Amino acid sequence: MALQDHFEEGWWIKLAPYLKSEKFNNITNFLKSEVNSGKMITPLFNNIFRAFKECPYKELKVVMLGQDPYPWPKVADGLAFSARNHPLNPPA
Repeated sequence: MALQDHFEEGWWIKLAPYLKSEKFNNITNFLKSEVNSGKMITPLFNNIFRAFKECPYKELKVVMLGQDPYPWPKVADGLAFSARNHPLNPPA
């Protein structure tokens, strides 16, 4: 899946200049090397930009950012304060 496919069109238009930059490329290369060395990074790549796919830019009203780490591995799913992958919060 191409990077652009992880974004709703409005977000892609706004963020593409950065996402196509050398700075962003350096970040992704660093993260890939961390994963290749055995470190776990969550959410999984397919969910990193999930919020930008599920919330169209034109419908955005509020932005919530969460900084608290998840207490269990593999629980982060790409949305702030969401834990759909946790057994105490099974998928609907």
